[in-house]
Amino acid sequence: GNLDSAAYYHRQILSYPESREQDYINLDIALSNLGRIELEKGNTDAGIAMLEAALENLKDRWDISFTSGVYISLGEAYLKKGDRETVNRHLGEARTLVGRLCQTGKPYKRLQALYALESSYYARTGRYDLATVYRDSALFANTMYEQTEGRHNILQGEKQLLHADGRLRNYQLSRQKNVIVPGLSVFCLFYTSGAADSL
Repeated sequence: GNLDSAAYYHRQILSYPESREQDYINLDIALSNLGRIELEKGNTDAGIAMLEAALENLKDRWDISFTSGVYISLGEAYLKKGDRETVNRHLGEARTLVGRLCQTGKPYKRLQALYALESSYYARTGRYDLATVYRDSALFANTMYEQTEGRHNILQGEKQLLHADGRLRNYQLSRQKNVIVPGLSVFCLFYTSGAADSL
């Protein structure tokens, strides 16, 4: 259902030559998402082919977060195939990129995925102590992601409220000016005519 419609959408992006030539970001996303969809459907080899194509396409445009996500997905795919050497290579690339991503202050989403992969890897190799540590780290990273994103959304909402409040105040002031100025004019007219009568 949903996977098939998502796959159809991303295949449509790939089928239009103008989207491939002009919008390489869509191409990266389409290839990566198709790769993940194929992995979800159990088509590991097809998923790997799509993810590797996305990675090749990313060489001209090095987006740390997106690229680390592709490496993590490739690691998951090779783990399904039991190819530990390739998993280790992709884990190494992902660790390096996520380490650089930590310097930006928003690493938690990728850390969660990386730690989950590491936990699965160590469980597969029989190192359950490390698998547990990485599983707990993945849960912690997920909690931190939810908290930071939630805090970010609250701050954005507060900014929008302040902006709306400022606009409302300006509107109210302009309405008051529209009432005060004619009111003052009438008062001045009344006062001046009353002062003239008293003379």
